[in-house]
Parts: sequence; C-alpha cells; structure tokens
Amino acid sequence: MKNFIKGLTVMLFVCSSAIAGTISGNITYQGSPVDTTVAVFDDPAFGADPIAMSTMTAPGAYSVTGAAMVDGTSYYVTCVAPSVDRYHIKDTDPWSCYMSTTNVSSPDAVVLSSGLATADMVMADGAVSPCPFAAPICDIETDLRYNGFASGAPSSYNVYLYVSDIRDPHATSVVVNGFGATAMLLDHSDDGLDREWRNAVSTKEITQATEPTLPLYYDYTISDGAGADVYFSTITASLTTL
Repeated sequence: MKNFIKGLTVMLFVCSSAIAGTISGNITYQGSPVDTTVAVFDDPAFGADPIAMSTMTAPGAYSVTGAAMVDGTSYYVTCVAPSVDRYHIKDTDPWSCYMSTTNVSSPDAVVLSSGLATADMVMADGAVSPCPFAAPICDIETDLRYNGFASGAPSSYNVYLYVSDIRDPHATSVVVNGFGATAMLLDHSDDGLDREWRNAVSTKEITQATEPTLPLYYDYTISDGAGADVYFSTITASLTTL
C-alpha cells in the first residue's frame, strides 16, 4: 500500500480516440484536516502506482480524471489528508477507501459507465483506525555490490547499510549486527524531513576481495530514546557496479 505516496512521477501522453474517464464524489470528515489527496488505483492490493490523482485544500467535492480510466474496468478510490505531505503519510492521518474503511484488504470497486462514476467517501480518523497507506517509519536497504574497474584496479565486494528514517522525532541511533558488522553504529545526515543512516565513513566499510558466501543476515536496532525496534534484512545476491 505504500505506493500511494509515490504519486504520478511520469506524465503519460496517450494518443487515443477514447475519452478520459472521470470519477467524482464528495469526501466528508468530522474533523478539519486541510490538504487532501485522492488517488485512483487499478490494483486492489494498492501495490502499483496510482493511475490518477487529484489534490484539494480540504475534504469536499472532488473529481479525478485519467486517460487510462475506461469503462468496464474496476478501480479503487482512496483519499488521505496528510498532516505533513503525501510523501510522509502517518498512520494517524485521516483516510478513506471507497466503501472499504473496515475491509481495505478487499476493497469495493468503482466501475465507469460512459466514462463516469461516482464514489463518495467518509474519512476515518487515523488515530482510531490507523491509515493503511502510511509510509514506513524506516526504510532499510542492505546491498552487496561488486565493484569492478576497467582500469585494472583490484575489484572488491562491499556491503552497504542504509536506513531512511522519517519518524518524528527521528531515531537517535541505529546499530547493526551481521557479517562484517559487530554493534556497528551508523552515521547519519539530515535531508529535509528524512534522516539517512549509513556505514559511510572508511572505518565502517565492509569490504571483501572475494564474494562472501550468501545469504548474509543483518539486524538493525533503531532507538529513539524512548525504546528500540529491531528490523531484519537478508542479502541473497550481489549487485554489479562498474
């Protein structure tokens, strides 16, 4: 479901005689959130990117039009009122999914007729019913990369440890254990609302002259001062960089 936050990053220009489809309706909410984003999916698991989106300054009447929206196809309509922005959706943010706030795992479909459909939605309070489209508070990436050099310099295998941290407040430490890392404290830098943790300095590089035996297992202990969460990551293949 995290793909809600990705949005439409590519503009698709479609040459077709078909008329773009439109889904419209009304969004109601007992509270008073501001910016609201409506997203239309053609995947009931919300695993793919939205095929159309629309933003509004507050819940109310909306209309979403998409060139890829056609009659006879099932679409799934959602909305979120993010307290930060749509790239940092929290589980406490108000949200809705057409007719499906209690069964979002099997959402009700909206089907266009003559290019039109109506889908009214009532937003749920994320503090009571957590928003299923919330971005993960930590995104962990663990890679083994083969570095070959055309110049003839010695090649190597390097393990890269990375955490993107969007908690509020941010984590205070990230400690990693695994192959080549024993209680390794990652270094961080802040990039806007994100805090990025890496084994960036030379003293924390994990480098091998030959490929280590896979898989490699790592655990990340992420602390925020009030407690700690443990995440697990496994490397099953190496990436090649030249």
